[in-house]
Amino acid sequence: MKAVLYLLCLMAFSSQAQELFWEYGQALTSFDYKNSQGNELDNLQGKTFSFVNVGTRIPLFKEALQFTGSFNWDRFGALGSDGVLNNYFDWETTYFGAILGLDSKVIGAGNFSWHLQAGAGPEFLVQGSQTLNNQVFDLTEQEDFNGAVFLFRLGSQFEYQVLDGVSLALSYHFGKSSNVGSDTSEELSFKAHQLGLKMYFNIASGKNAEEEKINSTNQEN
Repeated sequence: MKAVLYLLCLMAFSSQAQELFWEYGQALTSFDYKNSQGNELDNLQGKTFSFVNVGTRIPLFKEALQFTGSFNWDRFGALGSDGVLNNYFDWETTYFGAILGLDSKVIGAGNFSWHLQAGAGPEFLVQGSQTLNNQVFDLTEQEDFNGAVFLFRLGSQFEYQVLDGVSLALSYHFGKSSNVGSDTSEELSFKAHQLGLKMYFNIASGKNAEEEKINSTNQEN
C-alpha cells in the first residue's frame, strides 16, 4: 500500500502529469456470499451509495494510451433475509483506497472521445456495520476485516472538451473485490456498478501557454 501511495504522489506532482480529475457518482452495490458448505444467500438486494475519486492521468503514447491513478472513497452495502431461519441481514461499509490503471482512447471526433479503462488496487475498511436481526456489529473491530481487499475495475467513458484545458466525462465502471477477510472457509466479496461524472483539468495547457508567451517575447527582443 505504501508503494501505491508513493507512486500516486509522484504522479500527481511530476512535471509529466498532464491532467488532474475529480469524479462523483452513484453506485449500485451488493455482496456475494457463500458459506463453508458452498451455499449462497439468494435474497441479497443491492444498495445505492455515492462515491468520490480524485486522481491524475498521464499520457504514455500521446493520447492513445494513458496511465491513471486515483484515490477512492467508496461505499458498499446489501440487505437480505433468510426465509428458513427467519433472519434479516444488512451490511454497510466504507472503504478508502487507491487504483492504478490504463485509459485507452478508442475513438476521437472533434471535441468528443470514447475511452476504455481498466484498473486495480487495494482498499481499506474505514467504517462498517453488520445488522443481524436486532443486533448491530462494528466491522472495524472484526479482525477478518482489518486487511486490504483488492478492487478490480473495468469500464468506459464518453468525454467532451468543454474549454481549453477542461473536459467533462460520463463514465460507467463495474468493480469487483477479492475475498473479504482471512476465513477461507467462507467467501465474501462486493461488487458495484458505478455511474459517475468526471471533470478533467489539463495542467499542462497552462504551462505550454506560458512557455509560448516567453518564447514569443524572446523572439521579439
